[in-house]
Amino acid sequence: VPSLQIGMRHRGAHGFVAPGGKGINVARALLLLQQPVIATGLAGGETGARIQRELDAEGILNDFTPIAGESRSSTVLIDPTTGNQTEIIENGPSVTAAELDALLDRLEYVARDAAIIVLAGSLPRDVPEDWYADAIKRLRRTTGAELVLDSEGEPLRLGVAAEPHLVAPNQHEAEELVGRLTEAQGLQQEQGAREDQQVEPEVMLEGLDVRQPGGKSPGPIPRRVRRPESQREQSRVHPLLDLRPDLPLTA
Repeated sequence: VPSLQIGMRHRGAHGFVAPGGKGINVARALLLLQQPVIATGLAGGETGARIQRELDAEGILNDFTPIAGESRSSTVLIDPTTGNQTEIIENGPSVTAAELDALLDRLEYVARDAAIIVLAGSLPRDVPEDWYADAIKRLRRTTGAELVLDSEGEPLRLGVAAEPHLVAPNQHEAEELVGRLTEAQGLQQEQGAREDQQVEPEVMLEGLDVRQPGGKSPGPIPRRVRRPESQREQSRVHPLLDLRPDLPLTA
């Protein structure tokens, strides 16, 4: 939409519809890299059915858990004269505890031979903020896969405490996360002996200069990322969980 102005009538130059969301975008990237991947998550109503049809057309294997509510749609408006992007995101459906349990059961099933599980996206409304943390703890017990978390806010903070193998926030999410972690450094120091026996979550912040107000550095940031040790590991299927897949309209 060239020269977009709020409150005015506009005609879009062109537009297209495609499934979106963090997990689906990662699945696309892995497919382009010729890596086996399965996208899973929650899908409901005609929008959910369309998401699955579009993924089938792209050649992305998918196995979604059906829900009673309608999957949300998001609208992205791009002004080509400025490069600015405006996003209008629906709240999305409510999800029941039974639907979440079914999702986690399905994820365990599709991840039985997986090398990596990526948990990505914001949580649907009314879902407990510790859902990712609980999922990480359960999947660590029941699968041999490495766990990657890509979320934001309190679900990200609680998920990090559950010790995934890798966290992949964007710059804003990383700054918020590191700031919160820094506030808890005093408590962490009191747990010194116990921390030595725990696996530290690894936060990928390469290329970011994350500092607190006043220019203070939050301290060293973990930087290790374990690579697959064999060709067999590299060829295993990577399931991608996206709890809130979108069907965005880009104009």
